[in-house]
Amino acid sequence: MVTRRIYCDYAASTPLDPAVSSAMRDFHETHGPGNASSLHHHGRALRAAMDTAHDRVANLIGCDFKNLLFTSGGTEADNLAVIGSLLSRRESGRNRIVVGASEHHAVIDAARFAGQFLGADVQVARVDSAARVDLEHLKTLVDDKTAVVSVQHANNELGSLQPVQEIAAITQKFGAWFHCDAVQTPVAAPFTAAGLGADLISVSSHKIYGPGGIGALFTQVPIQPLHIGGAQERGLRAGSENVVGAVGFGAAADLEVTRRHAGSREINRVVSLVQQLRCELGKYPNIIINSPSIDAISTMLHLSIVGQSTEDILMLLDRKGISASGGAACASGAVEPSHVVKACGWSAERQAGALRLSFGLGTTHDEIDYVATVVGLIANSG
Repeated sequence: MVTRRIYCDYAASTPLDPAVSSAMRDFHETHGPGNASSLHHHGRALRAAMDTAHDRVANLIGCDFKNLLFTSGGTEADNLAVIGSLLSRRESGRNRIVVGASEHHAVIDAARFAGQFLGADVQVARVDSAARVDLEHLKTLVDDKTAVVSVQHANNELGSLQPVQEIAAITQKFGAWFHCDAVQTPVAAPFTAAGLGADLISVSSHKIYGPGGIGALFTQVPIQPLHIGGAQERGLRAGSENVVGAVGFGAAADLEVTRRHAGSREINRVVSLVQQLRCELGKYPNIIINSPSIDAISTMLHLSIVGQSTEDILMLLDRKGISASGGAACASGAVEPSHVVKACGWSAERQAGALRLSFGLGTTHDEIDYVATVVGLIANSG
């Protein structure tokens, strides 16, 4: 019988910070009903809360308030960036979308949708064994017919950081827009909008210890909206705003900025623990550490246990009280290798035993020791 539970899936979703929960509860207690678009007292109060939330999230990524709009999450932000860019530019002859082979499904599936239903010319850039885009191949795909290039800041399975500045330079040469899915990185690999060099950037609240169901898109280019029927979010996303979600997102963003000003000591502690885990698991001959040791999110560890299947590994971990991820899609009840590990070109055996462990501010030294012991036992049982 499991007597403890250890959460090792922060890359999927972070826990809600108690201070964020408190901010959302206080908002409910101090604000009445209304719509943030209404001109009466209650509406103006909600609008003020939305404006504060916009400011706080914009401050997190170092952008102007006017360049940020709220969405229902990272997936919608990615969809809006990719499809909205195509819709905005195809009449001028820019009908091509270029995406990396290891992008999140929110980007890849949006591009496929645009190809199938909107007639877009979709091109996929190869990646290397660490899921990083092949810049030379990318150069052959981007031309003056390209509407948008979408490459993530860090891979959501391996944690590999992409050469975003080099990608930005390639897109700028041909006047293509660059969208960067940065959902994974505001806490683990902080950035600024200017530093990424992207025209569009996706972020999400539930990856920074905020509530689910709210994200944001930074855009400094004139994309076409996918939601119509209202003038909310500068006319780029119609519909009554998720005000309490925005309040929570803003509170989470403010907390992260405060942590940075304090020297990021909390996240640095976690990084040190994950480095310890990497060293411990690297001692096993049948464990392959897939996450790069440099230029990668340091709170994430992707590995393969040779001779084991991802499905079996996850079941064994769960029985021992450890919640982890294979970074894989579920098909007919069986865990299949993800498109990311397939794109990396690994052997079938290495793909089959893939496991993602990701950690965050709540992770303890004792938990890391326990995870190392349990994963080691699983490796030895193969």
